[in-house]
Amino acid sequence: MFSGSSEHIIDDKGRIVLPVRFRSGLGRDFVITRGIGPCLFVLPLTIWNQDVVQLVENRPLDDENAARLTRFFFSEAQMYSNCDAQGRISLSAPLREHAIITENSTVMIAGVYSRIELWSCSEWRHLVNQSSCVDDIVQAASILNLSTTTDF
Repeated sequence: MFSGSSEHIIDDKGRIVLPVRFRSGLGRDFVITRGIGPCLFVLPLTIWNQDVVQLVENRPLDDENAARLTRFFFSEAQMYSNCDAQGRISLSAPLREHAIITENSTVMIAGVYSRIELWSCSEWRHLVNQSSCVDDIVQAASILNLSTTTDF
């Protein structure tokens, strides 16, 4: 399980250092792909196979929704086997473009339960400001059929 967040700078070669606490949870093999919204998802290979691959694996080829999801998640996905010796990963230009991450900018690395998300700090701040209203959180919990009897 991933939790917490930290800011790191992406270098001019498109590399970013993943904090040790996140690297240990990723394991040796992991995947980076486009995320929902202007971010990137970093997933351990086991979660990728369990959540993403199985999502589309048994769908008929003419299922348009499955085709959209498949194109979205798989077309730019990068497979990794460990970070480099300094704990860095290199992000492709299309992935950086999707997440609005530019060279030498600050990136928010956020642990989000079963995955890590990479965000440009400006997009992250925008997201946090949008979703910090208690009423919005309670409404999201209700839509997901989570108990809202707890006082937030």
